[in-house]
Amino acid sequence: MIHEPRHTITKALPRKGCMLDVSFADGFEATVDLSQMANRVKALKKLGDAETFALARPADHGGFVIWIEDELELAGDNLRNLAVEQTGGIGHERMVEWMHRNRLKQQEAADAIGISRRMLNYYISGAKPIPRTVWLACRGFDLDRNASQAVHHDSGQDQLEVRRSLALIEQWMEQSNAAMDLHLREVTERIEEQFLRVDAAMDEELCNAMNTFGQQLAALSEKFVEDYTPLTERLREVVNLTRAN
Repeated sequence: MIHEPRHTITKALPRKGCMLDVSFADGFEATVDLSQMANRVKALKKLGDAETFALARPADHGGFVIWIEDELELAGDNLRNLAVEQTGGIGHERMVEWMHRNRLKQQEAADAIGISRRMLNYYISGAKPIPRTVWLACRGFDLDRNASQAVHHDSGQDQLEVRRSLALIEQWMEQSNAAMDLHLREVTERIEEQFLRVDAAMDEELCNAMNTFGQQLAALSEKFVEDYTPLTERLREVVNLTRAN
């Protein structure tokens, strides 16, 4: 079977503590922590054994990491999703689960969060990273749906669900503001770093220019002394002759 480069594993290096260094054919590299998965998933419990974990190796076609043939394996797309999540990104499986939970088909999901079906396919296949703004739109859809469902409950339950929904909306807004603030800080830091690099480059260029000017001035002075020393000696001889007469 031929796998997409983003899900094709080229290296799997086991480390202590259920840590696995993985590299993919598209150049992506990460260290994945499999300890929680070993504790949570019964079929992967053997990963908690250090001797077993040390057996990790990529399958010949790169689609899996194998510990025990046909018994203990992890697919490349699952590892890629876990690596993205653990490095602060949003894995494609999170969006797939969101669609499944809300029983949304692809076009319905795309319409719900305001993107094209083509972009949605990129995201759920892992072909493109999922922006935080897109995932916030997914969370916003959940909040709207929860608020709508609360209307159909009895009045006491309605008030409870509405309060919960309002709390979730407030939390979502706080997360959105925090994400926006983080993005603005990152942009500001990048701009400041660029200015610092420009200033450093200008200082270095000015220093080099001054050094060059000093060297040229020194060379000119040496040339002046070299050219006029014979003339000075000749004038001294003329003065001496004049005094002698």
